Amino acid sequence: MAEAVSRLDFEYAGILRDRVLLLQDFRDRMGELEGLTFLYRVPGFRGEDRLYLIRRGRVREEFECPRGTQARTWATECVAEIVGRPEPLRRRLDSAEAAEILFVASWFRARPRELGRTRAPGVWLEERRAGSGADAFRRGVSRSAGRRGPAVPALRRPRSR
Repeated sequence: MAEAVSRLDFEYAGILRDRVLLLQDFRDRMGELEGLTFLYRVPGFRGEDRLYLIRRGRVREEFECPRGTQARTWATECVAEIVGRPEPLRRRLDSAEAAEILFVASWFRARPRELGRTRAPGVWLEERRAGSGADAFRRGVSRSAGRRGPAVPALRRPRSR
């Protein structure tokens, strides 16, 4: 930025300043990604519902909503394995990952009622292991408001200072 100012290229310096502010805001909000971890059930055509496992704002697994004991057992093991796996610590986020995170966040921000179709992984696993909650999740209704999925962080463009 300073180099652009020294060349009297003020427009370019302003663009760089805006990018820096955007990146700083995004970096500050990266900690909120832990809240973007949940299972999201999407009703499909003729009962072909899909279940998405979203972890830190990224779709990690997508499969048919489990029906029957064997399918539920497999889904429970799959979710437990993915959620139990430690996330690699990364210093950089590539553009495709950032775009996916921003898309997931904007999807739920634009459709807040869809949050009713989400469950935190721990709650979902607990319900599956206890053999309860399948009907409530199938309808997209939580047994208690505190057991729903996360609130979606507002990842937005910061104002210039």
